[in-house]
Amino acid sequence: MITVKQQQYKVFGNCLSIKKDLTEIKVTLDTGPRIIYCSFNHHDNILWEDLHHNFTYTDANIQKVYGKDAKWYALGGHRLWSSPETSLTYDLDNLPVVYKRRGNVFTFLGNKQKRAGLQFELQIDFSNSTKIKIQHRIINVGKKTVTLAPWAITSFCKNSLAIFRQDHIDNGFLPNRHFSLWGYTKTQDHRLFMGNDYVSLQMDPSPSSQSFKIGFMSQHAEAVCVVNQTKLKIKFPKQTQAKYPDYGCNFETYTNNLFLELEALGGIVALAPKKQTTLWEEWYLSEHKTKIVPRDEKSLAKAFHA
Repeated sequence: MITVKQQQYKVFGNCLSIKKDLTEIKVTLDTGPRIIYCSFNHHDNILWEDLHHNFTYTDANIQKVYGKDAKWYALGGHRLWSSPETSLTYDLDNLPVVYKRRGNVFTFLGNKQKRAGLQFELQIDFSNSTKIKIQHRIINVGKKTVTLAPWAITSFCKNSLAIFRQDHIDNGFLPNRHFSLWGYTKTQDHRLFMGNDYVSLQMDPSPSSQSFKIGFMSQHAEAVCVVNQTKLKIKFPKQTQAKYPDYGCNFETYTNNLFLELEALGGIVALAPKKQTTLWEEWYLSEHKTKIVPRDEKSLAKAFHA
């Protein structure tokens, strides 16, 4: 049974609460959309909430179109973006969301972006008893073809630990994997553990914690984040014929001293006016009470597959 209720939630204004069995999510309706809240079995929210607007962005191009005080607000939680990351990625989504329900499927349509000419939509499907399926849709509502890839980002709160698997395809004499690193990424960062089979990245809220990001092409197309007693496994597609952004990444993970992110990416498309592109994710929530040792592969494997 699904219970649905509109409610005011913290600084995020009007939100839609959707409860099914042991799972509850909240989606912003006054801005976004964002899945700003996700909990399992009455535990705390596992998603980051930017209650004090610590993570914002503006530049001259934004101010020229929207006004001198205009800013893009991260807000937190789960959102849809477009890659590659440029100033246009930060086009404003600060207006009310159009929300519709059809049975167990909930659709949230954001505002038309003035600069990028795009419109973002989240479709959240509770039809399956074991998972939540999220369809991310980018619609070109402008007049020009835009080259982009859909980019689904989930931001987790403190005490979060990301786990993902190494690929071991036998390519003979040829390489079988690569990693993309950003300019601010330090390969000796204490938050990263690179094992033979599993990789982990910890969120560290210390003020000295700097930004860290790594990406790669995941043949397994799944990643896990554990926050306190809740585990979220995210599965996403791997389009074998597609060209991916950021030197060929379908998965990336980022952290700083505020949050940790799991990021899934779709293939790059030349999106013509009135056309759309999509990217799905499947969310599997469960309880996890066993202590994880972030630098021990047996512990990571147990947590990943539990």
